[in-house]
Amino acid sequence: MAERTLILVDASGYVFRTHYALVNQGLTSPDGQATHIIMGVLNMLDRLQNQYADASIIMVFDGKGPGVRAEWASDYKENRPPTPQDIKSQIPPLQEIIRARGTPLAVEENTEADDIIATLVKQAKQANESNASKQSYQKIIVASGDKDLAQLVDEQVSMLYDDKNNILWDIAGVTEKYGVPPRLIPDYLSLIGDKVDNIHGVDKVGPKTATAWLNEYDSLQGVMDNSDKIGGKVGENLRAALSYLPLSLKMNTLISDIPLSASLAELEQKEPDTNKLMKLYTKFGLKRFIKDMQDIDVPRPATTISSKVIGGDNPEEWSKMLQLLQGQETFALSLILSDSDFMVAELVGIAFAVQDDAGFYVPCGHDYAGTTDQLKADDILQDLLPLLTAADKRKVGHNTKMIAHLLANKYQVSDKDCDAMLDSSDDLMIMSYVNNSAEKHDLVSLSAKYLKQDKQDLVDLTGKGRSRIPLNLLDIDKVGAYAAEEAALCFQLQRELSSQLQKENTLQQVYEKIDLPLVKLLRQAERQGALLDTKILANQSKGIEAEMLKLQQKAFKLAGTEFNINSPSQLKEILYNKMGFSTKAKTSGGQASTAEHVLVELAKEHEFPGLILEYRSVSKLKNTYTDALPLLVNPDTKRLHTSFNQAVASTGRLSSVNPNLQNIPMRTEAGRNVRAAFTAPAGMVIAAADYSQVELRIMAQLSGDAALVEAFEAGQDVHAATAAEIFDIPLDKVDRDQRRRAKIINFGLIYGMGPFGLAKQLGISNKEGQDFVALYFLRYPGVLQYMEDVRATATKQGWAATLSGRRVYLPQINSDNFIAKQAAVRAAINAPVQGSAADLIKLAMIKLQPQLKQGEAHMILQVHDELVFEIREDLVDKYKKIIKQT
Repeated sequence: MAERTLILVDASGYVFRTHYALVNQGLTSPDGQATHIIMGVLNMLDRLQNQYADASIIMVFDGKGPGVRAEWASDYKENRPPTPQDIKSQIPPLQEIIRARGTPLAVEENTEADDIIATLVKQAKQANESNASKQSYQKIIVASGDKDLAQLVDEQVSMLYDDKNNILWDIAGVTEKYGVPPRLIPDYLSLIGDKVDNIHGVDKVGPKTATAWLNEYDSLQGVMDNSDKIGGKVGENLRAALSYLPLSLKMNTLISDIPLSASLAELEQKEPDTNKLMKLYTKFGLKRFIKDMQDIDVPRPATTISSKVIGGDNPEEWSKMLQLLQGQETFALSLILSDSDFMVAELVGIAFAVQDDAGFYVPCGHDYAGTTDQLKADDILQDLLPLLTAADKRKVGHNTKMIAHLLANKYQVSDKDCDAMLDSSDDLMIMSYVNNSAEKHDLVSLSAKYLKQDKQDLVDLTGKGRSRIPLNLLDIDKVGAYAAEEAALCFQLQRELSSQLQKENTLQQVYEKIDLPLVKLLRQAERQGALLDTKILANQSKGIEAEMLKLQQKAFKLAGTEFNINSPSQLKEILYNKMGFSTKAKTSGGQASTAEHVLVELAKEHEFPGLILEYRSVSKLKNTYTDALPLLVNPDTKRLHTSFNQAVASTGRLSSVNPNLQNIPMRTEAGRNVRAAFTAPAGMVIAAADYSQVELRIMAQLSGDAALVEAFEAGQDVHAATAAEIFDIPLDKVDRDQRRRAKIINFGLIYGMGPFGLAKQLGISNKEGQDFVALYFLRYPGVLQYMEDVRATATKQGWAATLSGRRVYLPQINSDNFIAKQAAVRAAINAPVQGSAADLIKLAMIKLQPQLKQGEAHMILQVHDELVFEIREDLVDKYKKIIKQT
């Protein structure tokens, strides 16, 4: 008979270890529930199941209640801090998922997991002795890093101390680790004590002394019996402890006869409940586990949404569909596109919904063997256009900007008609973003959160990577079911999200007056694109390449050898082994780090690390911009077309992708040269307008600080004014270095930087950093009061607000994790400032757009506090005045 293995997992121990290892990764479900513990423990369980494919695994948890040891000693565990809420909230769903997987779970009220494990070990041994074939196990493994459980190790039982590296301890392993055999672990723990569990040991006795005594006298009782032979202060301490050491031994000895509600024989692996698992994985956003289930062809829960495909072989059905839409005040639509790039995408099909439980799909671009008759995309859109542009018809979609791009780029729909459609549409992505920017805004997440629906993900349909199948090559019925479901869910979500926004009038106003009107302006800027002189960039690439070669040769000379300057491992060898630099930080794998922040520190000691930083900087410029941007120029328009994301940054700021044109460095000459490659066509010029120190001005507005307000109203250089205040010198005596320091302080405090971060930025001691901050707040008490008020309010309500009423939710503001909480506090201070600046420039864009006449001026880029335009050369003065005033 094959050898059977039983693995008893100290699941509660893994919960705490996982929490502290992963808490800063920010893993959350679609509705904001922390999921790092769920992910970590399930990953551990998968690892065990892969390493021990034929083993029986039981997950053991602590039960609610203080347990029997609290009856023996009233101060048991009183030193332990309360369990963080992040842990408490994840244990019930974790246990629910484990049960749905069919994995047996043992938990008993008022009982610690260690005692349940000890009892199950005893039952397994008894089963082995009775030779009951089904219940006997030749190997018993306790999976835990807890030293208390090491006492269970014997000839039959081993301890999986490190599951990642599969490190198993037998009797010799435990003895090597603690200096005593497993049977003496309770005695050893009783002598050294446990401050966390508040189990008293012998004062001043540590592992070394405890090990020596136990090796000489063979047990705690032997040590106690010979206490009069042990001299010195430690002997006095031992004799003073004799009265309570028996209780300590009892507390440290695991209980192996707990009455369990389910015996070992009943804790058997069951078949997984795949439907329940898929719902739980979807609810908690566990995409990796969803993918694993799909890879083994687990059936997806049946949808309650019906779908109907309308083909070209029955034009009467399309006419009926149009009549149905004409009779509706609101309808939802979902477009199936051939590509995610809005400049090249074509229509594969379009779905509609006018009710919660049904959708219609009209294919027009499917192209595979067996495809039935389809309507033509041009005909569909010609019929739809009056409905799409009608002001009295509310269209509902997700990412409506993409829909408008498709209409304009491929089907020659005018800008006027695109604008009319967007003016009468609701965008679910934008609605969700305004409602809570900290959450996910994709339709899978929104459906799970607001509708409790398991929406099919697109990659489930197409696959991904090399195995991805284009949508136009998929079966029409499959795509139709997907698209119809999406349209119907959009129809439902519009109602739910509208209800959420209407609960708070300020959020409704942000959506209606700022973010929704901005959609059409961003579409126009994206479609317009930016003209790029690729010859300028090609010349810059050559110059940068020559500069890189010089830096490389200089680095080789300093290192005394040639090496691959782009290789972290070779650079590590040069830095730490050959040149003898001290290690400032290590990677997650325990290797000496060559990261930027490490090189910055090392550059204070030697020229070589600074050269590497300079090389990396120019190399990045070449790879990211001078080489890459020309390849992204659209062959038809000869322009770069970025995409502006409205629903990414939590504060309301826009971001730019494919390519990112907001991040071109401006502090270096090389970076400014890249920007100079953006040009205008003949008869036009590039013009840029930006707000001056807008975030500091908003801080003055929000805080009402008299000195800060006065500096702006007097038209002073606010950084110089700050330097004059904190250094207590006349304004005209402020030097460049003092102004530089004041600027770092001004902007650092806006971003919630503390005295230690400030000290690092300024290159001064922590004490000096604290003194600077104290002096700053002494001069600007209104700013300090504002920061304290925002911190208190955000902690109480869980969000901070901009001047327009936009909310920035801060899910970690009351976290038990200090680092996560401090990051949230910094975000709370910054969010109203940065978010108000973002709202301000959005409002300016909305107000400006009607004043820019076609052919005379148009906006091509937004770069945070700056707008970039192409303006007719002879009208620059006219538009300069309009833009500045607006």
